[in-house]
Amino acid sequence: MTDEFDPTNPWLAKELLRQAEAAAKARVDGLNKTKDRAAGLLTWSLTVSSAVIAFSTHAWSGGKIAYGQSAAILIAGMAAVCILCVCVLTGTEMRPAWIYPVDIETLCKERGVVSEAQLQVVIADELAMRDFENFATHSRKQRLLKWAWRASVASPIVSLLTAAFLR
Repeated sequence: MTDEFDPTNPWLAKELLRQAEAAAKARVDGLNKTKDRAAGLLTWSLTVSSAVIAFSTHAWSGGKIAYGQSAAILIAGMAAVCILCVCVLTGTEMRPAWIYPVDIETLCKERGVVSEAQLQVVIADELAMRDFENFATHSRKQRLLKWAWRASVASPIVSLLTAAFLR
């Protein structure tokens, strides 16, 4: 047994590839969950906005200015939530969590791969790099979703306070 670390040992190469595939799959699953949450929040925001618009037209026509202003604040907040959710749902620059056969051929030529174990290590490295790049995209989408949730919580509170103080 040698003291050297050899990443091309068959058992180690298989484990590196297995872990890289698992990490890439988990990142894609995480982004899909983030998008699912954004879609749910978007649905609720549109529902609340529609109800408030209906209420505000009644409030403005009845001369209840305080309620109209409160409704306008809530509509603006829900519009911000909707915009943030749409940003989460669109424009995803994720790199695929798989490698096309032509890309494998290119990687083999570029890195001088001559064995299956070396190929597994090269694929694991490529998947790990893609996962690292996808991490930034996923983090950005999660940040937008957090701001959307904050706006969805703050908007009704500010709206109620406005209605209470302008009565």
